[in-house]
Amino acid sequence: MNNFEMQLVERLQGLLNVMEQEKDCMTQLDYERLDPLVEKKTRLTIALNQLMVDSNQMSTLDKEVKKELRTYAEQIRILQETNGLLARQSIAYLAALREALLPIRNNDVPATYAESGEKRQTLSDQPGWLDKSI
Repeated sequence: MNNFEMQLVERLQGLLNVMEQEKDCMTQLDYERLDPLVEKKTRLTIALNQLMVDSNQMSTLDKEVKKELRTYAEQIRILQETNGLLARQSIAYLAALREALLPIRNNDVPATYAESGEKRQTLSDQPGWLDKSI
């Protein structure tokens, strides 16, 4: 394996490693470690792209190296899909939690009739779960 091929493989391995760490952070809800990993992933992607742009050796890669690169690319693609799904699930969870904590609005509750015969909203002045005293 020549120097270019080794650099290519090392950068793909590094990217795969960072994406594994990113997935672990999301599954363990360790969002404090996530920002530095995203920055590192961006730097690695830029470096990998720059290596490929600066070199005209892509067409001369050995068949075994090409096979290894395809394997890394497929693993990275799968991890990217997994991490995207985890991010979407986190956002959906936070949106549902936010809705549960918001105060109930007048137009969210169907009107009913009071003893006096007046039509009124039964829960119109209800605070949200977060606003209630415990």
